[in-house]
Amino acid sequence: VFERRHEPGGMVIAAIPGFRMDKQGFRFEAQQLEAMGAHFYFGKSLGSELILSEVAAQWDAVVLALGQWRPASLPVLQQLNGKAPSVDAVHFLERFNEGLETGIPDGDVLIVGGGNSAIDAARAAKKMVPSRRVVVSCLEREEEMPAFAEEIAHAHNEGVEICADSTLVRCESNA
Repeated sequence: VFERRHEPGGMVIAAIPGFRMDKQGFRFEAQQLEAMGAHFYFGKSLGSELILSEVAAQWDAVVLALGQWRPASLPVLQQLNGKAPSVDAVHFLERFNEGLETGIPDGDVLIVGGGNSAIDAARAAKKMVPSRRVVVSCLEREEEMPAFAEEIAHAHNEGVEICADSTLVRCESNA
């Protein structure tokens, strides 16, 4: 297993918050894989340290299990024009998990999206500053959101507001 980061797990370790997943349990599973003969090579990124054609020539089979590290771009967020920070969920969660500065100020937070990353980001933002208002805006009706129903329920219980079946048309900042 070639891994970009310094430990097995990729986005599972980097982007899923500890309040949602037992990271030590995951690390134990990785150790079990090693004990069964799996080899891990760290600091290896496809396209820089690893060239796909070279890897394919060395192995009988290649499985690409790449995380989605690049966020989708929403043109409506360009309307902010630097007036309010715009941070993608994966990098926000990665920094949150590492205890680093996330780029999110202490004020209210709008999360655009309805998947697990959006709900994780909303819950993390709320845990950072429990008194802040955190709103999730998503296209889907709540019962159709791609996030796990249990995680949506946790978000509600923690005070996250969900504005389901909504479309972000204009984005302005009072800053």
